[in-house]
Amino acid sequence: MVTLTKRERDCLFSIAEISSGKRMARLFEVSKKINVSGPTTLNLVRRLEKKNLIRNNRGVITITQKGMYSYKSILLIHRCFESIFSEAGINAEVACKNAGMFDYNIGQDVGKMLLNILKVSKCPHGKPINGIS
Repeated sequence: MVTLTKRERDCLFSIAEISSGKRMARLFEVSKKINVSGPTTLNLVRRLEKKNLIRNNRGVITITQKGMYSYKSILLIHRCFESIFSEAGINAEVACKNAGMFDYNIGQDVGKMLLNILKVSKCPHGKPINGIS
Protein backbone atom coordinates (compact mmCIF):
# COMPACT_ATOMS: atom_id res chain seq x y z
CA MET A 1 0.00 0.00 0.00
CA VAL A 2 1.16 3.52 -0.79
CA THR A 3 2.05 5.81 2.11
CA LEU A 4 -0.24 8.85 2.25
CA THR A 5 -0.59 11.92 4.43
CA LYS A 6 -3.99 12.84 5.87
CA ARG A 7 -4.44 15.59 3.27
CA GLU A 8 -3.43 13.27 0.42
CA ARG A 9 -5.98 10.74 1.72
CA ASP A 10 -8.69 13.39 1.82
CA CYS A 11 -7.78 14.55 -1.69
CA LEU A 12 -7.83 10.98 -3.04
CA PHE A 13 -11.20 10.33 -1.38
CA SER A 14 -12.73 13.48 -2.82
CA ILE A 15 -11.45 12.64 -6.32
CA ALA A 16 -12.86 9.10 -6.03
CA GLU A 17 -16.21 10.37 -4.75
CA ILE A 18 -16.53 13.10 -7.40
CA SER A 19 -15.53 10.60 -10.09
CA SER A 20 -17.92 7.88 -8.87
CA GLY A 21 -20.62 8.83 -11.38
CA LYS A 22 -18.29 8.15 -14.35
CA ARG A 23 -17.39 11.81 -14.56
CA MET A 24 -13.98 13.33 -14.13
CA ALA A 25 -13.08 15.50 -11.17
CA ARG A 26 -11.93 19.05 -11.76
CA LEU A 27 -9.28 20.73 -9.68
CA PHE A 28 -11.65 23.44 -8.41
CA GLU A 29 -14.21 20.80 -7.32
CA VAL A 30 -11.60 18.92 -5.33
CA SER A 31 -10.36 22.15 -3.78
CA LYS A 32 -13.87 23.09 -2.72
CA LYS A 33 -14.68 19.61 -1.37
CA ILE A 34 -11.57 19.36 0.83
CA ASN A 35 -11.76 23.06 1.74
CA VAL A 36 -8.22 24.08 0.83
CA SER A 37 -6.89 26.69 -1.59
CA GLY A 38 -6.33 25.99 -5.27
CA PRO A 39 -2.51 26.06 -4.97
CA THR A 40 -2.62 23.64 -2.02
CA THR A 41 -4.92 21.31 -3.96
CA LEU A 42 -2.63 21.46 -6.98
CA ASN A 43 0.31 20.51 -4.75
CA LEU A 44 -1.67 17.54 -3.35
CA VAL A 45 -2.70 16.47 -6.86
CA ARG A 46 0.91 16.58 -8.02
CA ARG A 47 1.98 14.43 -5.07
CA LEU A 48 -0.77 11.88 -5.77
CA GLU A 49 0.20 11.91 -9.44
CA LYS A 50 3.83 11.14 -8.55
CA LYS A 51 2.55 8.14 -6.58
CA ASN A 52 0.61 7.04 -9.70
CA LEU A 53 -2.74 7.25 -7.88
CA ILE A 54 -4.28 9.82 -10.21
CA ARG A 55 -3.74 11.53 -13.55
CA ASN A 56 -4.10 15.27 -14.01
CA ASN A 57 -4.66 16.60 -17.49
CA ARG A 58 -5.01 20.39 -17.34
CA GLY A 59 -7.15 20.35 -14.22
CA VAL A 60 -9.22 17.31 -15.22
CA ILE A 61 -8.37 14.57 -12.75
CA THR A 62 -8.92 10.85 -13.16
CA ILE A 63 -8.16 8.12 -10.67
CA THR A 64 -5.83 5.31 -11.77
CA GLN A 65 -6.33 1.61 -11.09
CA LYS A 66 -3.70 1.85 -8.34
CA GLY A 67 -5.51 4.88 -6.92
CA MET A 68 -8.83 3.06 -6.90
CA TYR A 69 -7.22 0.09 -5.14
CA SER A 70 -5.79 2.42 -2.46
CA TYR A 71 -9.14 4.21 -2.10
CA LYS A 72 -11.06 0.94 -1.68
CA SER A 73 -8.48 -0.43 0.78
CA ILE A 74 -8.73 2.68 2.95
CA LEU A 75 -12.53 2.69 2.65
CA LEU A 76 -12.72 -0.92 3.86
CA ILE A 77 -10.63 -0.11 6.91
CA HIS A 78 -12.58 3.11 7.52
CA ARG A 79 -15.94 1.33 7.54
CA CYS A 80 -14.64 -1.49 9.73
CA PHE A 81 -13.38 0.95 12.37
CA GLU A 82 -16.56 3.03 12.11
CA SER A 83 -18.50 -0.12 12.94
CA ILE A 84 -16.23 -1.02 15.85
CA PHE A 85 -16.54 2.49 17.29
CA SER A 86 -20.29 2.50 16.77
CA GLU A 87 -20.68 -0.85 18.54
CA ALA A 88 -18.77 0.69 21.45
CA GLY A 89 -21.52 3.33 21.69
CA ILE A 90 -19.86 6.15 19.77
CA ASN A 91 -22.09 8.33 17.58
CA ALA A 92 -21.81 7.51 13.83
CA GLU A 93 -20.49 10.97 12.89
CA VAL A 94 -17.88 10.91 15.65
CA ALA A 95 -16.93 7.35 14.69
CA CYS A 96 -16.50 8.43 11.05
CA LYS A 97 -14.37 11.43 11.96
CA ASN A 98 -12.13 9.38 14.24
CA ALA A 99 -11.73 6.51 11.75
CA GLY A 100 -10.62 9.09 9.18
CA MET A 101 -7.78 10.16 11.45
CA PHE A 102 -5.85 6.93 10.93
CA ASP A 103 -7.57 4.68 8.33
CA TYR A 104 -4.97 5.56 5.70
CA ASN A 105 -2.13 4.21 7.86
CA ILE A 106 -3.40 0.64 8.18
CA GLY A 107 -2.73 -2.09 5.63
CA GLN A 108 -5.51 -3.82 3.72
CA ASP A 109 -4.60 -7.17 5.27
CA VAL A 110 -5.70 -5.80 8.67
CA GLY A 111 -8.92 -4.58 7.08
CA LYS A 112 -9.66 -8.03 5.71
CA MET A 113 -8.95 -9.61 9.12
CA LEU A 114 -11.32 -7.12 10.77
CA LEU A 115 -13.95 -7.91 8.17
CA ASN A 116 -13.71 -11.61 9.09
CA ILE A 117 -14.16 -10.79 12.79
CA LEU A 118 -16.98 -8.25 12.48
CA LYS A 119 -20.51 -9.55 12.36
CA VAL A 120 -21.87 -6.55 10.43
CA SER A 121 -22.32 -6.02 6.71
CA LYS A 122 -22.87 -2.24 6.78
CA CYS A 123 -21.20 0.69 8.46
CA PRO A 124 -23.21 2.92 10.84
CA HIS A 125 -24.18 5.09 7.85
CA GLY A 126 -25.76 2.06 6.12
CA LYS A 127 -23.05 1.71 3.48
CA PRO A 128 -21.84 -1.83 2.67
CA ILE A 129 -18.60 -3.15 4.10
CA ASN A 130 -18.45 -6.42 2.17
CA GLY A 131 -17.53 -6.17 -1.48
CA ILE A 132 -15.34 -3.06 -1.18
CA SER A 133 -12.01 -4.74 -1.86
